[in-house]
Amino acid sequence: MKVKLNTLVLQALMDKAIKGASQNKMIPLTSLLEIELKEGVLTLTTTDATNTLKVFAREIKGDDFRVVVPVDLFHKLVSKVTTEHITLELKENSLEVVGNGTYQLDLLLDEDGTLVKFPEYEFKEKGEPTKLKPETVKTLLTSNKAALAQTMENPALTGYYFGDQVITSDTFKICGQAEQVFKKPTLLPGELVHLLSLCGDSEIDIYRDGQQLLFKAGNIIIHGWELDLLGEFPVEAISNYLNQDFPSMCKINRKSFMEALDRLALFVSPYDRNGVYLTFTDKGLQITSKQKNSSELLSYKESKNFKDFVCYVDILMLDDQVSAQTGEDLELWYGHETALKMVSGKVTQIVALLLDEEGAV
Repeated sequence: MKVKLNTLVLQALMDKAIKGASQNKMIPLTSLLEIELKEGVLTLTTTDATNTLKVFAREIKGDDFRVVVPVDLFHKLVSKVTTEHITLELKENSLEVVGNGTYQLDLLLDEDGTLVKFPEYEFKEKGEPTKLKPETVKTLLTSNKAALAQTMENPALTGYYFGDQVITSDTFKICGQAEQVFKKPTLLPGELVHLLSLCGDSEIDIYRDGQQLLFKAGNIIIHGWELDLLGEFPVEAISNYLNQDFPSMCKINRKSFMEALDRLALFVSPYDRNGVYLTFTDKGLQITSKQKNSSELLSYKESKNFKDFVCYVDILMLDDQVSAQTGEDLELWYGHETALKMVSGKVTQIVALLLDEEGAV
């Protein structure tokens, strides 16, 4: 059982397949790679124990075989091969890899001495698929991801809520993308959504079977599950914030704003709770450090319903949200006592304000 592959093709497949392996030392399967050649289709499979990633190459000539090897070792070896072709041959106790030299990868065995096999999921692919546009995925993985909860205080907030819009929040930051994907509210885990980046510029077909979902695009198939925490996601409270009226708005150059934040961050410490003052004046937006030892004034490109306003905000949190945008200008809404709002196309971002003993919110 032997197959000869173009090295660049195998390297490209492995660069994708490795993304599906979480390599959790407590779960051995997540550190493995299944390689299967069947009827001319080469399939590489990895998992994080919940989600399964399959990457394909078609019209491959060779003998059918199926083997499981350590994913990290195989990926590193393949990435370092410089010959035009790589040959994989299944031996009695090893997978032999031939490139610049000859390398033996021991076959992995179960406790009963049989070759390890990846578990197969059962999925009934029926009906017309839901379509997910690549531009929607791009926003999910930039703007929405920047507001995703990174801790487990509220596990539901580690997921992407798909309803009338796509919402993420860690309670201090909120992002809403005005795009309806599914016909019914759905909560997807972050790890599953992040794998969609592998689909590139391809439109994704989504199939549903109960709580299971299958994402198909090009040479990629991703299988995963909904988060069983939909009822715990505070969609109403978050939506109220997204729909909240802010009395005033200004537009400033986004690049200039980010550069100013970068410079002022040098004068901000954790003792200040990473806070800076934003002072909306009739001359522009003034950004000042807590210790008053740095300050910059940025001109407005546009201003609506101007009112004097001062607020105190976490500079790192603010920079994180602004960095997740792509537009030339930053549309900043202010005047609310607890938050700032930024709007860019279909995306709305909310950043909570800090309380300050000097009177600014």
